[in-house]
Amino acid sequence: MLKLAHYIRAKARQYRKKEDGATAVEFAILIIPFCMLLFSVLELGIVFFLGASLNYALSETARDVRTGVFQKSCGTPANFKTEVCNKMSGGSKCTTRMRIDVKTSGSGRFEPDMLADLPVEKKPGDPGYDADVEPPIAADDYDVTAGRAPVIVRAQYHYKLTLPSALTRLNTTTGNVRVIEAITAFRNEPFPSGC
Repeated sequence: MLKLAHYIRAKARQYRKKEDGATAVEFAILIIPFCMLLFSVLELGIVFFLGASLNYALSETARDVRTGVFQKSCGTPANFKTEVCNKMSGGSKCTTRMRIDVKTSGSGRFEPDMLADLPVEKKPGDPGYDADVEPPIAADDYDVTAGRAPVIVRAQYHYKLTLPSALTRLNTTTGNVRVIEAITAFRNEPFPSGC
């Protein structure tokens, strides 16, 4: 009996001293949070890149509206959206995921309500909700602007996040979508009306 107790104590000491698998176990415990953090940072970087790209594309395209080049070429709202998408790098399915507002004021001054509130997004269970349309985006709102008119241009790109929103908390709407927005305001230069 005494020999059995010594044998058990010796084996217990031997197992306590062995650390062969400790590194593997520590790695297995830490790899999941490390990967979650790494991929979250990458997703955040993509969101910032798309935001900077959208700001650049909108300001460059809005310059044509400000100078009257777009109006003289009889540009349509679809043409404006296509131009923004062509100048924006990194946005996939840009024309279907982009919403554009070009608004002017009839009073000749910047008004606080020139940009209307966005329509309430439809959620599952609402009438008219279509789960196949990803993401549900409201229609564009485009005013043809004249010379010397105050103009506000807003672009919203709906980016489908790769990682689940429970992990990153980057979503701003339902369906794990981040709405990236850019806005610019200016007064048109004096140019003749018509195209």
